[in-house]
Amino acid sequence: MLELPEVETIKCIKHSGRSSFFCPKCQQN
Repeated sequence: MLELPEVETIKCIKHSGRSSFFCPKCQQN
């Protein structure tokens, strides 16, 4: 996993599978 702050990680998980465009960093991994 990328070394992202808790806020980024939570946001990524929240939008995971729903609005990927909201968290492009997560999709990059």
